[in-house]
Amino acid sequence: MPKPQTEEIFNYRVSSNKIEARCSIEIYRGKSDLAIVTELSNNPGNSICNAFEELFLQVVKGYDLRPDKLLWIEHWGVWKVSEGADYDREEEEWVKVIFDWDGRRACNPRWQYVSQTFVEAAKSML
Repeated sequence: MPKPQTEEIFNYRVSSNKIEARCSIEIYRGKSDLAIVTELSNNPGNSICNAFEELFLQVVKGYDLRPDKLLWIEHWGVWKVSEGADYDREEEEWVKVIFDWDGRRACNPRWQYVSQTFVEAAKSML
């Protein structure tokens, strides 16, 4: 299985919120690019899905990605209050975000649930 070229915590800010947010990010490069953005259980700011448009641009610029050739996956893990999370999440979710690229920004996002198998297949096809 391919290893990400980048795997780290990414800090981002949404213009409507003064609190800096954090997510985990994995970047894979190939014929197309793949970004897997994971919501953290202790994220103090906007969630990855509520910040999509601004987070997307920050990631594209920060990692010099090709937005018109980018597969964007949002990942939500399982976590528990007993382990320090703000709330319990019982199920892991993988979501492909389909969007329109107008040459300057991602707009009209649509979220499509996918399986972990889909994500692993996307990694191997780069």
